This record gives sequence, structure tokens and C-alpha cells, in this order.
Amino acid sequence: MHLLNILLYFLYNTSVICFTYSILGSTHSRRKLILTTGIINFSVFALTFIPGNRGYENYFILFYLLLYWFELKTIYKSSSEISLFATLLLGVNFFGTRLFFMGVLSYLDNIPIVEYISYPNHMLFISVLNFAISIPFILIITRIISKEYFDTMCTDKKNMRLLIALLGLLYLYQFMVVPNIYIWTEELTLNLLIGEIGLFTVLTFAISVGVSYIFAKSKLHVHELDSINMAIFESRSSLQKLHTIADTDEFTGCYNRDAFEREFSNMIGIDDNYCLIYIDIDGLKIANDVYGHHEGDFYIKAVVDIIDTIFSEGIKGRLGGDEFGVIYLVDDYYSAMSKIIRCSEQVKQIKNVFNKEYLTSISYGVVTSDEMIGLQADEIFKLADDRMYEFKKARKRERKTIKI
Repeated sequence: MHLLNILLYFLYNTSVICFTYSILGSTHSRRKLILTTGIINFSVFALTFIPGNRGYENYFILFYLLLYWFELKTIYKSSSEISLFATLLLGVNFFGTRLFFMGVLSYLDNIPIVEYISYPNHMLFISVLNFAISIPFILIITRIISKEYFDTMCTDKKNMRLLIALLGLLYLYQFMVVPNIYIWTEELTLNLLIGEIGLFTVLTFAISVGVSYIFAKSKLHVHELDSINMAIFESRSSLQKLHTIADTDEFTGCYNRDAFEREFSNMIGIDDNYCLIYIDIDGLKIANDVYGHHEGDFYIKAVVDIIDTIFSEGIKGRLGGDEFGVIYLVDDYYSAMSKIIRCSEQVKQIKNVFNKEYLTSISYGVVTSDEMIGLQADEIFKLADDRMYEFKKARKRERKTIKI
């Protein structure tokens, strides 16, 4: 049973890393992530099975949550709120499932929960079941909650904080209130109640995430409901008025790479909040090779028009054939994600608006000024490029899954 529990733990840890890797991205390899987090997390779980530590499981669980939050923040270099959200997504589900099995199994054995969990073998069996159920559950939500799905929920600060507060309350309820119920009473009727609380927690978690996504998505559409069809290409006429100067890309009217990097270097060190966004046009090679270079030129111009409209006050640069950069003053990370998600959604509409036979989409990587502290310009560019590349890989994996 111990060997099975260890094996299931490492499978669980691997599935967790796959989930966080797909929604947060990282410049580290999956093998390194699985190894480092596996060693640290397994050490925390192992503490709960040391005989002298019986009765302190809940404190180890809380410590595990804090440790996992710190790992996500450090390894994935994401904000504290986003790391906490990802941590609670996993924690609420895992420990809700644990409560469910504690309640149901103790009820079937016809003994109070506090007596049931006093036996190490019983807790070990619950742990095995917990991992066995949580692994496929996480793999399922990894397929459902894509990188773009997660980023959409990050476009609204109030919505995100409300969801974090709800998941946090659910977790604290499991951690502080529920144990007091079964520790101070031996009524068998409470066994099923504890199981029902665990099941309710998992269902509430799933419903909350779904509603949060719908709310964030709806709010994005409300902002452009009246003008979305016309605003996509309202600045197309400006392309005819572009001036060919030393710092300008003649075809798009954006800064060329040298000028863009110079503008960004001038931004480093200022007090204002800003972000660097790398954008890559997906499928441009297919448009050029299959439909001709005139079609590829149209695709580039259409995407540039959208970038110009949404980031009208930003600094835009063409970094390569299909790569662009944007420097944009923002209030916070959420504002940046709101802009880039709107941009991504409008690029997808190019296919439908102009009846194109190829898919139209972009990949992106975002770095905020808070994350730039202590980094040189070339390191910041590399971080944005790495995040864009990880997004592109995640998009390809999702499309392969859909085809299958």
C-alpha cells in the first residue's frame, strides 16, 4: 500500500505540473519541474505519516498550500494573485475529495470519523483513493482549461479576486471548521454530512470556475458590442499614409526592430507601469505557401490594423516577418491581459469576416514592469519571447487534441 501511495503521488505531482505548465507556461523543462516540486511536495506529505506527527496533518496541509503557492510564484514568475488562484484550484479539489472519502468510508465501517482516521492504514487508504481520483480529474481539467481560457479569467481584477476569495473561504472551511465537527462529536450521522461537504466543495469549485470564465468573457464582449464588426479594420486607410523613414517598417508602418528596441531601452527605469508584449502571427507560412504572398500580405496588414486599434496609444514594432512587439502603459497585469485577449479574439474573426480558408490567430507573451526589475533589456526580450513560444506550443497541443 505504501509503494502504491508513493507511485500515485508521483503520478499526481506529474499531472499537477502538466496542468500548471499548460496554463502558466515556464522557461524550465517539465522534467526539471516534476523533479524539483516532487521532492519538496513529497517531503511535506511524508511528514503526515510519521507516527509522532499524527494529529498535525491539517497544519502540514496548510504548509503545503503555502509552499506550493511559493513554488508557482518562483518557478513560473507569475503574480502573487495568479499563483494563489492556481494553487487554490488544485488545493480545494484535492482536499474536498479527501473529505468525501473520509466521510463515506467511515460511514460504511460504522465508526466515527475521528476514530476511523486514528488508524494509519485507514488514512493511507484514503490517500490512495484521493490520488487515484485526483489524477484523472486534473488531466480532464487540463484539457478543459486551456491557456487562453485561463488568460480570459485574468482579464478582470474584481472577478479574479472574487473567485480567489470564494476558493479561499472553501479551503479555510475545510481546514478550520470541518475538523472541529468530527473531532468534537462521535455521531455517526455526521459521517455522511462530512462526505457531502467534501462533494459540495468540489462541485462549488467547478461551478465557480465556469461562471468566472463566462463572466469575464461576457464583460470583454460588452466593451465592444456596438462596434466590434466595424472597429476591427477602421484604421486600414491609415496604411496608405505611412511615411518611409529610417525607424519605420515600410510595409506595416510600425517601428523596425532596432528602433523598437531603442524605444524600449528608454522605458526601462521609469516609474510608470507598463508591459512588453510579443505577438506572433500563427499560420502565416501556410497563407504564403498555399494561397500566395498577396494573401500573406493581407493577413499581416489585417493583424497590424487590429493591433493598432487596440493598442492605439502604445509603441508598436515589427521584430521579424511574422513577429511584433508592443510597449503599452497599463494599470496592472489584468489590464494587459484584457487588451491582448481582445486582440486575439478579433484576429480569430478575420477568417469569418473575409471568408478565408485558413485559420487566423496569434500567439503572445506578456512581461509586466514588475517582472522586469533587475533584468537587462535582452533578458526581458528573451522572457517575452519564451512565453510567446510556450503559448504557441500549448496552442498546437490543443489543436492536435481536438483533431484526435
